[in-house]
Amino acid sequence: MPGLGPVIAANPMTFISGCLMFVALAVWGVAIVHWMIGGEVEAWLGVLALAIGVVLCYVAQAPPEPWVSPAVVACLVITPMLIPFIRRSLDERELKQMELDRMEKFISAILRQPDSTISRMEVARTLVQFGYLANAIGIAEIIKSAPLRQMEAEKREIKRWEFMLNDQNSRVIPCLKCGSPGHASALVCPHCQANYLVLYLRGRIVGPALAKKLLVGWLLGVGLLLAIPLAATSLPPAGSLLIIPMMLALGGYTAYRTFFAPALNT
Repeated sequence: MPGLGPVIAANPMTFISGCLMFVALAVWGVAIVHWMIGGEVEAWLGVLALAIGVVLCYVAQAPPEPWVSPAVVACLVITPMLIPFIRRSLDERELKQMELDRMEKFISAILRQPDSTISRMEVARTLVQFGYLANAIGIAEIIKSAPLRQMEAEKREIKRWEFMLNDQNSRVIPCLKCGSPGHASALVCPHCQANYLVLYLRGRIVGPALAKKLLVGWLLGVGLLLAIPLAATSLPPAGSLLIIPMMLALGGYTAYRTFFAPALNT
């Protein structure tokens, strides 16, 4: 039985690509486990991704078509390069989450003490930060009636918001829980009394974790990469013409639901 040296010498590129593939899979696997522990992705999704990674390694060794092997290796090698960008996005998401937690506390303070102008300004500033000027101006409206020479800086800030108001940022936040269109000055939903501002922003501003989005996209990409050649080579032409468009349609729908469909919070 020949030693490892002659085998490597006979196929150096295969050996190098295999090493890169397994190292990349190990790095990607550690990242997935970290996201699973941190709650960024569901356990079933992470386990599925790990399983598909192992299957990809096998397919790279015995591809259904010659072009599949280099495509799989390239996919696995490139994927870990995205991890730093995902980490930065997750950090930004965590900061937004902390800002919304802080906003929720200020809303609770206003509900206990409606004339708390400081809390109102903090809630309004958070809404402005996320681009909802109409709600910010409505909530801070009471500050404009403060006695002369009081809260002058805040009044100027509100006037600046009113000047910035346009068609793009004048939308009023609706209640995702009961479907009410909401009201610019309301802190809770006028119909169901839900804390609809925070519910809405958690779904639209924070949204699903980027790690989950990327993982779903990765699973879709490699799944189609494997399934389409397999269907094309193992099915008769009529079956391929039926199955492949169905797979593409299912993949497109899943991608839309993951990346583009509005999130609903209840």
